[in-house]
Amino acid sequence: MTATKLIVSADIVVCLSAGDEQRVRVDNIPCTWVWADGLRATAEYKVVLDWVVDTFGDNLETFSVVCVAGSPVA
Repeated sequence: MTATKLIVSADIVVCLSAGDEQRVRVDNIPCTWVWADGLRATAEYKVVLDWVVDTFGDNLETFSVVCVAGSPVA
C-alpha cells in the first residue's frame, strides 16, 4: 500500500443552527492519503469534513470549505 502522510489546513465558513456564521481557519489536521483509494484532494477534503462534524456536531446547519492546502510530512 502506497500512502503519504499530510498535514492539512483549511478556511471554512460555518453556519450554525442558531443562525450564527463563523469563518474558521484550522491548521494541523493529520491526513493519510492512500493512493489506491483516490485523489489526494479527496483525502484532504474528507479530513476537513470530519473535523467540521466532530467540532460542531448537531449545532451545524451548513458549511463551505473556502480553501484547503495539504503538505507532506517529512
